[in-house]
Amino acid sequence: MSEHKANLANQRESALLFLEMQGGVEQIRFTREGGKPGLGASWSVNAVVTIGGQEYRAILGLDLISSEPLPNIDPQAAPAPVTVVYSDGSSEVLE
Repeated sequence: MSEHKANLANQRESALLFLEMQGGVEQIRFTREGGKPGLGASWSVNAVVTIGGQEYRAILGLDLISSEPLPNIDPQAAPAPVTVVYSDGSSEVLE
Protein backbone atom coordinates (compact mmCIF):
# COMPACT_ATOMS: atom_id res chain seq x y z
CA MET A 1 0.00 0.00 0.00
CA SER A 2 1.39 3.42 -0.92
CA GLU A 3 2.05 5.98 1.80
CA HIS A 4 -0.74 8.19 0.39
CA LYS A 5 -3.30 5.37 0.57
CA ALA A 6 -2.10 4.41 4.05
CA ASN A 7 -2.55 8.03 5.21
CA LEU A 8 -6.09 8.16 3.79
CA ALA A 9 -6.92 4.87 5.54
CA ASN A 10 -5.51 6.30 8.79
CA GLN A 11 -7.60 9.45 8.33
CA ARG A 12 -10.75 7.32 8.08
CA GLU A 13 -9.78 5.22 11.11
CA SER A 14 -8.94 8.30 13.19
CA ALA A 15 -12.31 9.85 12.25
CA LEU A 16 -14.12 6.71 13.41
CA LEU A 17 -12.18 6.69 16.69
CA PHE A 18 -12.97 10.38 17.27
CA LEU A 19 -16.68 9.77 16.64
CA GLU A 20 -16.68 7.07 19.32
CA MET A 21 -15.67 9.72 21.85
CA GLN A 22 -17.41 12.91 20.65
CA GLY A 23 -21.08 13.45 19.87
CA GLY A 24 -22.74 16.19 17.82
CA VAL A 25 -20.14 16.11 15.06
CA GLU A 26 -21.41 17.36 11.70
CA GLN A 27 -18.19 17.27 9.69
CA ILE A 28 -14.53 16.32 9.94
CA ARG A 29 -12.25 17.94 7.37
CA PHE A 30 -8.64 16.82 7.19
CA THR A 31 -6.34 19.72 6.33
CA ARG A 32 -3.15 17.68 5.82
CA GLU A 33 -2.33 14.16 4.76
CA GLY A 34 -0.86 13.18 8.13
CA GLY A 35 2.18 11.21 9.15
CA LYS A 36 4.60 10.55 11.96
CA PRO A 37 6.14 13.86 13.06
CA GLY A 38 9.25 12.38 14.65
CA LEU A 39 11.12 9.31 15.75
CA GLY A 40 8.84 7.14 17.86
CA ALA A 41 5.85 9.46 17.37
CA SER A 42 2.44 8.05 16.55
CA TRP A 43 0.70 8.85 13.27
CA SER A 44 -1.46 12.00 13.50
CA VAL A 45 -3.18 14.51 11.24
CA ASN A 46 -4.59 18.04 11.47
CA ALA A 47 -8.33 18.43 11.05
CA VAL A 48 -11.17 20.89 11.46
CA VAL A 49 -14.18 19.44 13.28
CA THR A 50 -17.60 21.07 12.98
CA ILE A 51 -19.98 20.68 15.94
CA GLY A 52 -23.17 22.72 16.20
CA GLY A 53 -22.08 24.90 13.29
CA GLN A 54 -18.86 25.87 15.12
CA GLU A 55 -15.42 24.87 13.82
CA TYR A 56 -12.74 23.47 16.15
CA ARG A 57 -9.11 22.71 15.29
CA ALA A 58 -8.02 19.21 16.20
CA ILE A 59 -5.16 16.76 15.87
CA LEU A 60 -6.51 13.28 15.34
CA GLY A 61 -4.61 10.04 15.35
CA LEU A 62 -4.79 6.35 15.98
CA ASP A 63 -3.61 6.78 19.61
CA LEU A 64 -4.04 10.53 20.04
CA ILE A 65 -6.79 13.10 20.02
CA SER A 66 -6.07 16.71 20.89
CA SER A 67 -8.24 19.72 20.20
CA GLU A 68 -9.56 23.02 21.30
CA PRO A 69 -12.15 22.55 24.07
CA LEU A 70 -15.17 20.78 22.57
CA PRO A 71 -18.82 20.78 23.66
CA ASN A 72 -19.63 17.95 26.05
CA ILE A 73 -22.01 15.88 23.90
CA ASP A 74 -22.47 12.16 24.48
CA PRO A 75 -21.44 10.24 21.34
CA GLN A 76 -24.39 7.86 21.87
CA ALA A 77 -26.98 10.67 21.96
CA ALA A 78 -28.80 10.52 18.62
CA PRO A 79 -25.80 9.96 16.33
CA ALA A 80 -26.25 11.68 13.00
CA PRO A 81 -24.52 11.14 9.66
CA VAL A 82 -21.10 12.80 9.60
CA THR A 83 -19.42 14.07 6.44
CA VAL A 84 -15.71 13.31 6.34
CA VAL A 85 -13.62 15.30 3.85
CA TYR A 86 -10.23 13.70 3.30
CA SER A 87 -7.02 15.58 2.56
CA ASP A 88 -7.21 14.64 -1.15
CA GLY A 89 -10.65 16.30 -1.48
CA SER A 90 -12.64 13.07 -1.57
CA SER A 91 -15.44 12.66 0.96
CA GLU A 92 -17.86 10.18 2.42
CA VAL A 93 -20.75 10.17 4.87
CA LEU A 94 -20.34 7.97 7.94
CA GLU A 95 -23.55 6.84 9.58
